[in-house]
Amino acid sequence: MKKSYFTVEEISRSEMANKSNIKNIPNRLELHNIETITIPQMNIIREFLGVPIIVNSGYRCKELNRKVGGVYNSKHLEGLAVDGIPKGLNLRECWNKLRDSKYASLLDQCILYEKRGFIHFGFTVGIPRQQFFEK
Repeated sequence: MKKSYFTVEEISRSEMANKSNIKNIPNRLELHNIETITIPQMNIIREFLGVPIIVNSGYRCKELNRKVGGVYNSKHLEGLAVDGIPKGLNLRECWNKLRDSKYASLLDQCILYEKRGFIHFGFTVGIPRQQFFEK
């Protein structure tokens, strides 16, 4: 496997934060989660799917999470979630492929937002619940 398909900067970048002058900078614990859980798991998922995953949202500070309408207990706040678009794959096919694979065990939640055009990949420090559902 390639060293990494994702960077902390990519996972932390936010156009909404930039437009709204919000400092979206992970603290030490959030950075640890991004580096030791989120990026390694996303690398495995990316390898399995065989296509790039375009990150449209990753880590969010509280202010940014409120601004984008995120839930109060979002895994994005902990650096444990990525909303992404698998380039060149149908979203539903990608979601089904993950759900039906051994890699489902990496995910705490995998939410298909078909109408909004992305998949939420959520992770946890504990044992993943392997919840797959649609919104």
